[in-house]
Amino acid sequence: MSQTKPSTEVAVPDESALPAELADLEASLVGQNQTEVDANDIQIPLLKIGQSLTDEVQQGDADAGEFINALTREGLGTQIEFVVAGYQKGRFFHGDRKANRRARKAYGVRNVPWAEDPHFGEPFTEHPDAEEKYSERVNANEIEWGSGPPISTTYDFTGHVLSGLNEGEEPIPVCLSLMRTNSRAAKKWATILQAVLRGKFWDSVFVLTTERVQANAGPHYVVSVKQGRKTTAVEKQRALQLAQVIRSQSVSVVGDDDGESKPTAQPVAEGALDV
Repeated sequence: MSQTKPSTEVAVPDESALPAELADLEASLVGQNQTEVDANDIQIPLLKIGQSLTDEVQQGDADAGEFINALTREGLGTQIEFVVAGYQKGRFFHGDRKANRRARKAYGVRNVPWAEDPHFGEPFTEHPDAEEKYSERVNANEIEWGSGPPISTTYDFTGHVLSGLNEGEEPIPVCLSLMRTNSRAAKKWATILQAVLRGKFWDSVFVLTTERVQANAGPHYVVSVKQGRKTTAVEKQRALQLAQVIRSQSVSVVGDDDGESKPTAQPVAEGALDV
């Protein structure tokens, strides 16, 4: 009868562990540090989809079709793993060069926040240039579709990109803002978050890939979303911590949000808003 030999492996002590008395002090200081951080100092980089005219692509920092960290200007490849910590809708004004009005983004607000806009303070749903009213005006033959609504609805997913990390490297939070030709993928993603995960956004890792498509306005890249494996305990904990931050503090998203998503064709059904 064979006997199991005792293990000869020696446990390696965790050199980063603190003595009990210092661990309590650390916990107290961590709490104070978190409350003292000004919300205006918390910035989340925008995650962009590289198009032919995207600045990072033009400057050679990334390739068309890549996901791009707009803060570091780094291309992350055409396929990434993404864990969602938060989701909300927003709006994007594409700008008006003739009127010298620059493009700008509004995150998670119902009313127009731009003071120079003649409809400042009014609900976006009533703005004549927002998707809802713009489509109604087109269907009523009041205006031509042209390049599409000047103000697009955006679908904003905040979370962590797990791909491309070095050993021991912590992922930084990013915000992926989808609109126009990416609205179908965004609505599919939001449906999974609500109907399948039932609000536990962080329970799954999503696999995002880009696909080159041809349209009247020219070729461009769109996103495809697939639900992947379950998150690990560490990935879930990290997402929960980010979710708490973005819900409790007014964080800002930074990066060159140039809104290059191509316009789609004019809606043919009355009230159609999939633009």
